[in-house]
Amino acid sequence: MAGNRHRRLRALLLVPLAVPLMAQLNVLVDEARNVILADGGSVVPGAVVTARKGEVFYRQPLGRSHAAALEADVSFSFLGQAVAIGKDEQLIQSSVSGMAASLIRGGDKLYCTVAKPTGKKRVVGLSEIGAVGMDLDAIAKLRHIRTQSCLIDAGNDGTADKAFVADTSNREPITPVEIQPVPIRKLGIARMPGESEVRMIFDGQVGIIGNLSTHMQVVEEGKPLAFSNGQTLFRGGGALPRTIEAFGALFTILSYDGKTKSAEIRIDRAFAPVEYGVRTEMRYR
Repeated sequence: MAGNRHRRLRALLLVPLAVPLMAQLNVLVDEARNVILADGGSVVPGAVVTARKGEVFYRQPLGRSHAAALEADVSFSFLGQAVAIGKDEQLIQSSVSGMAASLIRGGDKLYCTVAKPTGKKRVVGLSEIGAVGMDLDAIAKLRHIRTQSCLIDAGNDGTADKAFVADTSNREPITPVEIQPVPIRKLGIARMPGESEVRMIFDGQVGIIGNLSTHMQVVEEGKPLAFSNGQTLFRGGGALPRTIEAFGALFTILSYDGKTKSAEIRIDRAFAPVEYGVRTEMRYR
């Protein structure tokens, strides 16, 4: 009897997990990529700067491609929560997949605010993984719950007519709400607000004696992105000068002073104005 009771208990505990595991992909927003801006570099190409260990020796601002803004503030209620989008807030042209994809018809445009992580996690269903395949970044978006407010420009006439909140933890069908029509102003490429830039940092001596290093850092609105392929390791001493390349930029390490732990670096070419993004890769050792 006791064994049967334990088996029944285990079965009852497994049933609630079966629902999220088999749930279909509901809403997953994919925004237009961010870009490195062509202008605004901190040093004119051809100039030579001195950088000590850990110092930034070059920086260039970041922007958003396909950015937009409202001509007036918008407020609406969605699933019992009050939502507000200010006219000064940047919107990003986006697309949506999952069941919510049916909300956007062929001639419509979708604009969303920047996604905000909630700090919460959830179970990603098998059907959801089947929908996104082995896209590790999409799975991460579903795993780490995030929300963003989205506006629908029905017919792409330059006016937002409907709105909804894209919450990756929501597995229920989404019904957009009607809003007071408000014009949308397309900005094209717009500078990202706050502390947003791509930087080159001189690391000084690292690892084996005689080795020097630089690394690239990308900061979006004060938050550094995490990636593993931004460092360049090279020999110092008699191997200098040494030219390094990163995202189309060229920097020449002319000399290194071990006493002051500083380097003379020539800025040969600025970062290329290209789109960028962090992509998760699975590697085997």
